Amino acid sequence: QWLDLGIDLIVNGYGEKIFYDICKRYFKIPEKSRNSSNLIDMIDKMTSEIHGISYKDKKIGFIGSGIMAEAIVSGVINKGLVDPQSICCSDPYAARCEELEQRYGVRTTSSNKEAIKDSDLIVLSIKPQVLPEVSKALLGSFDSDQLLVAILAGVDSKTLKKALGHHAVVRTMPNTPARVGEGM
Repeated sequence: QWLDLGIDLIVNGYGEKIFYDICKRYFKIPEKSRNSSNLIDMIDKMTSEIHGISYKDKKIGFIGSGIMAEAIVSGVINKGLVDPQSICCSDPYAARCEELEQRYGVRTTSSNKEAIKDSDLIVLSIKPQVLPEVSKALLGSFDSDQLLVAILAGVDSKTLKKALGHHAVVRTMPNTPARVGEGM
């Protein structure tokens, strides 16, 4: 819960320095990682130390494939953190799915349930105004061991957990420099 609180502090504008201080102190993440696109890498380090698991060989599902999702996909692929075929992105637009497949070699689908079906880590990257519709369709679809990382602005953890019926939710707000390896 302290990690959830730390991430909530960042999202609510108290600065990413707090997050990096927590990571550096408790998970021995080096200072140089502060300027790299390492959202997945940091989560991997934390969950590895806490639960003894690593996400490098796991599957990642993206619910929503807009600009921020693409920035994360691009960052983790370019850094070699995840194999492109281990990523599945959902988007309602066939043209967007085709674009992501061609550009990054990821798997795509128009079904959010399909994207999360075999995923170990799920990135919820939708616009806040579609959360009610998306959460209603996904309610009860998550396995208890799946970690959900939400990048929705203005939606707190309590609301996300209730709407999605899932307890393992982390909130964060990456930025577009993640695409070129210079953001969180």
